Amino acid sequence: MCSYRFDVPVAAVFQEILHGRASLRRRELIRPAFASLLGVIDEVYPVTLTMGSVARDLVLQHPAAEARDAGSRRAFGEQH
Repeated sequence: MCSYRFDVPVAAVFQEILHGRASLRRRELIRPAFASLLGVIDEVYPVTLTMGSVARDLVLQHPAAEARDAGSRRAFGEQH
């Protein structure tokens, strides 16, 4: 069991890895990055439509809110 707790759905972290490595034209780093992340997590929580809708509403209601903050698991009150 890992001692770290992620505050974002891990699926979103995988998406960031894909976007970041692809935009830098470093696609050869995608597999190792995925493997590293999978080595330290216990469970992958999906990003659901409901979560996306809540994040959208938070960002629209609070102009100073960062989109990534609005998408955190804490924003949804989840206790995983």
